[in-house]
Amino acid sequence: MFRFLIVEDNYDTLAQLTEIVREVFPDCVVDMATNIKKGLEHIERARMSGAGYDAAILDFKLPKDVGVDVQADTSLCDSIRRVTPDVPVIHITAYVEDTVLFDHIRKAHQAPGDSRFILISKNDSEWGTKLITELQRHL
Repeated sequence: MFRFLIVEDNYDTLAQLTEIVREVFPDCVVDMATNIKKGLEHIERARMSGAGYDAAILDFKLPKDVGVDVQADTSLCDSIRRVTPDVPVIHITAYVEDTVLFDHIRKAHQAPGDSRFILISKNDSEWGTKLITELQRHL
């Protein structure tokens, strides 16, 4: 059984992502969060239980907590890579040109042969299909 972490602050997009994942992997477990604080709590619980994730799908601009403004943040990805370095991380964002994102990609995901990082633009009308393709390719 596969286990996924999905962190997305837009509830409609979170519902779409969850539906896509459950459609392709019907028996999977999905932990969902709408902010960084809750995402980090899920990662810590997974680490403590020994039940890590098979993949993480992360929005790139998220609020740190409920009621806080959205901002670019790499702490979720950094935490996942520290706890489970072999897990594919899919960043799904409308801000593919963001300099913080480019710096993060360069620092965290550019090791030779590292195919565990995937960037999908929410502006691409085929983002759902690309997500399915990448999940199937890595799992």
